[in-house]
Amino acid sequence: AGSAETCRDLVDWFADRGILVAPGEFYGPKGVRHVRIGLTASDDAIEVAAGRLRSS
Repeated sequence: AGSAETCRDLVDWFADRGILVAPGEFYGPKGVRHVRIGLTASDDAIEVAAGRLRSS
């Protein structure tokens, strides 16, 4: 996260791009400024998600 962003801000940012992530705070207090991304989709779906991130 940037200096003013929380993990919830990042969850929203990713969701706006169609990518679901988990707030880091789910994993303890040190995760407040982090998100967890599970790459469990097909390679093609991951490629689409990476393209969304590149175009943002």
